[in-house]
Amino acid sequence: MDIKTTPLTVSQLLHSSNEQFVIPPYQRRYSWQKKQIIQLFDDLQNLSDGEKHFLGSIVCLTESHTAGVNPLELVDGQQRMTTLILILDTIKDKYEELNDQREANRIEDLVTCNDINRNPISKIILGDLDNSDFQKIVEQNGTSEIRNKKLLEAYQNIKDQLDLMTHDELDSFKEKIINNTNIVRLDVSRAKDAFKLFETINNRGLSLSPTDIIKNFLLGHASLIDKNTLDQVKSEWTKIIINMDGQNLDDFFRQYISGRLGKKVSFTLLADTFKKFYIENVMNTEILAEYKEFEDPTDNISQNKITPIKFINELREASEIYSKILNRSFDDRKINEKLFNLERIKSFPSYTFILNLLQREIPRKDMLEILRMIEVFMLRRNICEYRTSELDDIFSKLATFGDDDIVNKVKVYLAERMPSNAEFEEKIPLHDFYGQFLDRAKCMLEAIEYKLTGNTEEKRVSDSDDVHLEHIMPQTITTKKSKEELGNWEKYLGDQAIEKHKDYVTKIGNMTLLSGVKNIVASNNPFESKKEIYKESDIKLTQELINYNSFGFDDVAARSKKLAEMSTKIWNF
Repeated sequence: MDIKTTPLTVSQLLHSSNEQFVIPPYQRRYSWQKKQIIQLFDDLQNLSDGEKHFLGSIVCLTESHTAGVNPLELVDGQQRMTTLILILDTIKDKYEELNDQREANRIEDLVTCNDINRNPISKIILGDLDNSDFQKIVEQNGTSEIRNKKLLEAYQNIKDQLDLMTHDELDSFKEKIINNTNIVRLDVSRAKDAFKLFETINNRGLSLSPTDIIKNFLLGHASLIDKNTLDQVKSEWTKIIINMDGQNLDDFFRQYISGRLGKKVSFTLLADTFKKFYIENVMNTEILAEYKEFEDPTDNISQNKITPIKFINELREASEIYSKILNRSFDDRKINEKLFNLERIKSFPSYTFILNLLQREIPRKDMLEILRMIEVFMLRRNICEYRTSELDDIFSKLATFGDDDIVNKVKVYLAERMPSNAEFEEKIPLHDFYGQFLDRAKCMLEAIEYKLTGNTEEKRVSDSDDVHLEHIMPQTITTKKSKEELGNWEKYLGDQAIEKHKDYVTKIGNMTLLSGVKNIVASNNPFESKKEIYKESDIKLTQELINYNSFGFDDVAARSKKLAEMSTKIWNF
């Protein structure tokens, strides 16, 4: 492996006017958070005279130098380099605000390089998804349209730190970052050496995400075959990054590999498990070389082994399905509705099986029935507070079930691990719906409303953004504002109102659905004021409340039991 190692200050690293750092499109998006940026500022500001700060290493894939700009592909270090350039560019802007054009020009020379016509261009080019956002930030042009909010937040955090500095403090900080900060630049001329070096650095303790390790492993293997294979794997990986824009790639890979293996895979073991799965299922470079003479090597190899290109194609297709699951963007409205319910009742572990399921060729009615059973299963377990640690094992195992009679097999398997009717009905009135669990309550109330109206599906409550979850007994009853707007519920509820309120306000019997923003005028009887609004609702669940003469703690308890009985009939196999 031919590696050129060069320790450099930031000033030396960025000094060349004909080198440009290029983040390839297969790299993940910029993701530094505030704590990392603040830590970097603290480290630099706390340097004593003569001290140096080591920012780490970068790995550059280089080609032969030519006239004009020479691109350096950043195989590793894109997050650090992006942050560094963003800081320097913001320092330049700060100097311009202070009318210190000499220092602004000095920084300008570091953050730009010259094209073949000697025109200044950015020293760094980000990947396809981030580059336009980055340019908008450095050019201060249309920042409201930026898609990667982490880039914008990073810029704002940097700007906030620099705005606190006086001119002298800015001078000191600038010197520390360009002359007292060191980076080791590792240059390699061959792709396979770059990916091997990345793996070596990781093995020596650098903290990387499982996705970074998996990406490097796949590209590294492809680089050992030929340029065409490497280019195709890079292209497919780029599509995976685009498919999963804004989503957690580590989650995708963990649930994908868990489904393929039929067993739970932890984040700690994700990268190693993925590598082992790949090695066991994909042809190695020797096999590929042996069949290189054939136009399609898959016609001449064991059925148990596939090419790296076929593997990455399957992985890309899975990422498309996974993205559609998370975004509920299938062409089938019914499937999207089922996924929406699963999201609201907190069913993320089930995506391991659902990802596997939605890649199969099974009848639509079977697909919908299985999604319905998962909804029943997950809601019952969540309400009854069964152990969530078992779910990864359960849904990984389901992914191993064959297509034959799959509906019945899933039904039997889930039924054995699901709370009984009696337990579910008993626990619903006791369950607290608050915070992140309010969507779960809304999902349940919508289904109850459909039941009350004959389940014709002519009216889709969840289709309207105006329909919201209404607390009959308000969430706050002691403040002056709540009493002015909703009446004196504290007095209305009687003895021990404050103590009992916190136990009853989160129960499902205290909740209903209400469309639109209603103004409720306070009166001596706050529930009577609400009833006037409920009369106007076209939601039957809410209309029924006008039959109550009063609404106190006993009414919440009784209504909770009634809704529990209905829920048990709805969420049932």
